[in-house]
Amino acid sequence: MRGLPAYVAFAGLALAPFASGCAAPARAEAMVPTDYVVLHRHSKSVAVTTAGGQETSGWGYSHIGNDALAAAITDALARSCVFASVVHGDDADYRLRVELISESPPASGMESTFQLTAHWTLQDKAGSKLLDTDIASECHASIHDAFVGVKRRQLQEEGAACANIRLGIERLSQLTL
Repeated sequence: MRGLPAYVAFAGLALAPFASGCAAPARAEAMVPTDYVVLHRHSKSVAVTTAGGQETSGWGYSHIGNDALAAAITDALARSCVFASVVHGDDADYRLRVELISESPPASGMESTFQLTAHWTLQDKAGSKLLDTDIASECHASIHDAFVGVKRRQLQEEGAACANIRLGIERLSQLTL
């Protein structure tokens, strides 16, 4: 036995480009935490805006888009009941802005950790900053989570964003407004 038969090696090389797969954007529903630690609930409304996200092209890697991030944060805020309501537009009592400021995607590999930092700012109607902080989070994934690298990266991004949103909601609930 000198190795793989030639037809097996050829088939592997021929199929390698397809194993990388097409990138899909991070999904909002996968970024919404299922559990929350809420210290204080606030009796007023909040509006959410996001920045720093990127759209995903069909090739390459998954990215977190601003719309998906805003939808995930809005859903998480509504589920956690940190604020009485989440509204759109200028009618809110508070404005929450979350900006993705850095991603540390892992090098390719069978096991890796994706790191994400977002800047969370909460302002009242007068423009006073009530929260102004960076929140770092991460998500580890391996070949056991997803065989295809781009899918593994998508899961890592979604997991890191979910952890970041959970931490952000915890910070918001620590405020006495």
